[in-house]
Amino acid sequence: MQRTRSTVITAVAAFLLLATTAACGNEEVESVDPSSPTLASRVVGTWTLESWESDGVRVTRPTEPTAVVNFLADGTLSGDTGCNRLGGSYSVDGDDLSVTTGAMTRRACADEVAATQEAALLAALPEVTSARLSESTLELLADSGTVLLTLAAGPSDLDGSAWQVAAVNNGTGGLEASALTEALTAEFREGTISGFSGCNTFSAGYTTEDDRITIEAPRATLIGCEPDVAETEARYLTALERSTRFELEATSLTLRDADGAAQVTFRPRA
Repeated sequence: MQRTRSTVITAVAAFLLLATTAACGNEEVESVDPSSPTLASRVVGTWTLESWESDGVRVTRPTEPTAVVNFLADGTLSGDTGCNRLGGSYSVDGDDLSVTTGAMTRRACADEVAATQEAALLAALPEVTSARLSESTLELLADSGTVLLTLAAGPSDLDGSAWQVAAVNNGTGGLEASALTEALTAEFREGTISGFSGCNTFSAGYTTEDDRITIEAPRATLIGCEPDVAETEARYLTALERSTRFELEATSLTLRDADGAAQVTFRPRA
């Protein structure tokens, strides 16, 4: 009798063990793809302002001027309000995103529309607490869930873009702008950068990967230049070859060296 009772208890225990194992085996466990891109990686790039929230009303940006926000991979931020340039930093934690604005140029906005756009952008950025991102749209939200800013992706590719030089590194760590630098140009097309370097034309191969750029030693025609023109030309071609990183925005292009120093700044060429 005792042996029969023990046998029954053992059988019941085995049945419960099997039932528990089966239940655990059927439990759905959400899998996480470690290769899935996060907001922190997807937000990196240049975004063009499309609309903003103003007293409960959605305002669509004007056709001109364009405003852009550029999130860099190192956690810094740059941008153009359509009137002034701005800097700052940002941080991402899951879907939470916060922005700290920094130094900014102080050019007066003569255009009332541009001034309104700038004021809206500067007021909204510090209020951002989270982000919602689709393939081509970035929405920056307030703590209440209100969409403060809607931005569209791009531009993201140098190929096909044409630029006029705004300033060139003077060789001593600073940027220099003059009537001579304003005559310089660059065009990126199918792996070649070419343009006017002062009194000669030049071309060089280039490659990019993410925000990195490698420009080969430029080849230029051999027309003789006035001394000041020749000096500007040499600085420009040297700065191009020294560049290792680029920051592309809708209204500007900046080439930087390995230490982060700006080598050449450009604005779109008409």
